Amino acid sequence: MAVPSRSSTASNSLLAVVLLSLPTIVGTAFFLAGVVVARIAGVGDAPDDPFREPTSVERVKMAATFAVFLGCYFGAAFGPLLLPVAGWQAFKLTRSAVHSRSALYAWTFFGLGVTSCALFWGWLINLDILI
Repeated sequence: MAVPSRSSTASNSLLAVVLLSLPTIVGTAFFLAGVVVARIAGVGDAPDDPFREPTSVERVKMAATFAVFLGCYFGAAFGPLLLPVAGWQAFKLTRSAVHSRSALYAWTFFGLGVTSCALFWGWLINLDILI
């Protein structure tokens, strides 16, 4: 049985930190982009006939949009529950390889995750963008 090299365990720990931080970062970025676009472009026009039956393509488009919305919302809302594990992985990586780029990238993604969490729960959740 081969012993894993130091670089492979470092890359695995970095991958774990990135994957654990990503739901929070992507979810918050989705809603932040929505707020920025709404400020720049304004609210869209009302549909011509809101009571007509949507076509099959429109139904698929609405379902896909709703799935992306739910995924980003749950990522932003519940992704912060994964951040303590990401911080623990970053700490373990720092202890094993003190002066490595992997540790720096791990702490960068962890910091982005914590910042995204604070941005979502501190500001974006109060903007009534979910209606």
